[in-house]
Amino acid sequence: MTTPLKVFFEKSPSSKDLFDVLVVSVITRFPKTTIHIEETQIAFKSTHPYAAVWIPLKPIKDHPNAKLILSLGLDKELKDPRIIQTDHPYPDRWMIHFKLEKKEDIDETLLHYLDFAHTFSLTKTKTPKVKP
Repeated sequence: MTTPLKVFFEKSPSSKDLFDVLVVSVITRFPKTTIHIEETQIAFKSTHPYAAVWIPLKPIKDHPNAKLILSLGLDKELKDPRIIQTDHPYPDRWMIHFKLEKKEDIDETLLHYLDFAHTFSLTKTKTPKVKP
């Protein structure tokens, strides 16, 4: 039987080793994290999602060696040369996308950014839906 994780990395087996390093770092740091394998991304969740990784479908301009993209949900903007895109979808909400090319990219600085995202996810509350 093929596992969802194996299917996810079928088109980019070289990204799997990098993902494994990231997962060990994340689970070591945040043991209550759950991992959700979806069709296009793998999400890391505590009470709420705080990070996701995805495989670029084609080489990214100016970053052709990116094997994985790590996306973090934050309440502030960051500056780092590994950031390939920053989105600001809502007030006090940022999506920061990092390129990951090699195991050394998963360093203390990146893990510190993951700390920010994890902490921010714990402060989120669900807004109750109001029926008209």
